[in-house]
Amino acid sequence: MKRTNMRIGNNVRIYDNVDIGKNTIIGDNVILGHPTGAYYKDDKYINPKTIIGDDCVIRANSIIYCGVTIGNGSQTGTGTVIRERCKFGKDCVIGTLTQVENDTVVGDTTFIQTCVHITANMTIGNDVFIGPHVVSCNDNKILRIKDVRAGVKTILKGPTIKDGARIGSGAMMLPGVVIGENALIGVGSIVTKDVPDGETWFGNPARCQNKGDKE
Repeated sequence: MKRTNMRIGNNVRIYDNVDIGKNTIIGDNVILGHPTGAYYKDDKYINPKTIIGDDCVIRANSIIYCGVTIGNGSQTGTGTVIRERCKFGKDCVIGTLTQVENDTVVGDTTFIQTCVHITANMTIGNDVFIGPHVVSCNDNKILRIKDVRAGVKTILKGPTIKDGARIGSGAMMLPGVVIGENALIGVGSIVTKDVPDGETWFGNPARCQNKGDKE
């Protein structure tokens, strides 16, 4: 592990192959580089590199899995969980008790507030705002364990949120939907279809409110 002028709290667990940038603060009870399930089964397991950039703050009780990259100046809230192979740009905020599932990519200066669920395989752009308690989904077939064991297949694809979009508190986004640049999703809305750039949508299901909705 590379260490450069950092502060590390009490009871921190740092797994193999973790780099921490200069002036970064790691709070109490944090886990960095948490391995995947293969760690417990494969004697030859090698932990993918985890990178925490310069001037970051990883607050108490956060868990950052292996293969994650967090850009310079970014920070987590207390109890944030970020799963394997996620990538965050610079100056992001990932709020308290937020969960970010695997293989999600987030741009620069994006603000994800408290208790958000970011599903696996999402793409989130720059300057995005996601309010508290937003939920995203990635499984159109809603597979149960018995379905998976029976060989039922699906493609897990989370929503795409483009640059500058804003998602109001408590909104829900269904699998694969695209939220356009600078679009606005109202509080409590359920987004079931793609939202064009610059439009304001709200409701259940969400519909456009600032251009004629012809449906």
